[in-house]
Amino acid sequence: MQRFLVYLFVVPICFAVVATAFAQPQEPDYARINQAIAKTHVLPRYQALADATANFHSMVRKMCGATTTTEAEVKAAFITALDAWMRIEHIRFGPIEMLMRNFRIHFWPDKGGRGQKQIRALLAGDAQQVFGAGKFRTTSVAVQGFPAAEHLLYGPAMTQIRDKSDGGRACRFLSAIAANLVEMGADVVTDWTQFMADLGSVGRDGNLYERHKEITTEFLQSIHVSLKILADLKLARPAGKAISDARPKRSEAWRSKRSLGNVVANLDAVRSLYEGDGEGKQNSGLRKLISNANLAKAADLSRAFQQTIITAQDIGMPLCEAVESPAERPKVDRLMLQVRALSEMVAKTLAPEIGLRLGFNSLDGD
Repeated sequence: MQRFLVYLFVVPICFAVVATAFAQPQEPDYARINQAIAKTHVLPRYQALADATANFHSMVRKMCGATTTTEAEVKAAFITALDAWMRIEHIRFGPIEMLMRNFRIHFWPDKGGRGQKQIRALLAGDAQQVFGAGKFRTTSVAVQGFPAAEHLLYGPAMTQIRDKSDGGRACRFLSAIAANLVEMGADVVTDWTQFMADLGSVGRDGNLYERHKEITTEFLQSIHVSLKILADLKLARPAGKAISDARPKRSEAWRSKRSLGNVVANLDAVRSLYEGDGEGKQNSGLRKLISNANLAKAADLSRAFQQTIITAQDIGMPLCEAVESPAERPKVDRLMLQVRALSEMVAKTLAPEIGLRLGFNSLDGD
């Protein structure tokens, strides 16, 4: 009788424990997705940046060394390198933050025009040693990266570069920027290779992260912050509230007319972080973390990314011109609305679907 009573109490408890275990949803495989994203998305894009900046530096050196390299070839190498940055700009954590590399590579927006003033001062100054590798990396972040190089290549200084009328000073300045970009590009590849290895030791002493989920949140935040920057800075800032308020020169990379190309590259990059990269991309993006029961929501987000990119590509002129064009301005406004809607979907659909919550970022409340 006593055994029977024990059976009556113990067996139901066992079944209850087993039932509870099966009822609890299994946490997504954040560790595997983090490794896949690092391997197929992040590291290849940083490598592409390193390769493109190396080629840009080589072209600058040849042009400044009076070889047959043309101005057009140097500008083409610059655009390729800038595009490579735009395809990895959205990753805002990890080694790119070390030594302020992100700001040194691309200081924008420069709301006070500090970079332009400092570029003019450097072009007019006498201190030649400022362009040496050891000295240049400690100068203002506003003159170290792509915006400063664009200013030299597409502004009045190009005349000095072309004819060496300043004794080669503008050439040395441009060469210093290109060499600086090469150094940072190579270093971030090396550091991310180590950082990727550290992803497997989450929770151990000395590791910045205690759980794999925290790293996945960083990737999710990368998408969300990039979309916020696109909407609020890269689009709304030059567009203003109406066509009469447009400020074309507030567009990113307006001198080279690459503002819209940058937007498309940014959008394509964050879509790839969601969808995945490479041959097995269906297994290497944040979308993979969405449960099979909610595949319709995953598809909705994919369509939203695709439509937003199509809208951007449909704008028929450089952004700095489109914001003032009666024919193209409605497309710019539509793009802003779609980017903001996409940002909302990432925050309110994607985040909870994959068990994450977005944290505060520097654009909140702006």
